[in-house]
Amino acid sequence: MLNPMMSLIFSAAFVGLWRYQRSQHYLLMLAASYLIAAAGFILHVYHFPIGLLWTRGGSSSLFLLAAVAICVALCWRYERRPPYLAFAAVGAAGM
Repeated sequence: MLNPMMSLIFSAAFVGLWRYQRSQHYLLMLAASYLIAAAGFILHVYHFPIGLLWTRGGSSSLFLLAAVAICVALCWRYERRPPYLAFAAVGAAGM
């Protein structure tokens, strides 16, 4: 339970920073990415009655989505256009 709680703490911290600096949209994306990672950790730790394959696949998909969201936030931070096509290709190869 430590990993989901730490992810939720990071998410709340980034929301707090975003509330202080609303013009910095990458902070909100970082908060969303840590929230998605927390959901991935919860799916990874607990076994829901939807089946092990769906639980593991869902957690892996959420981790991949969180990593892509962090990369998009970093691109936004440095005012670059995120390479969405490359992210989609990596995501498709990872699944």
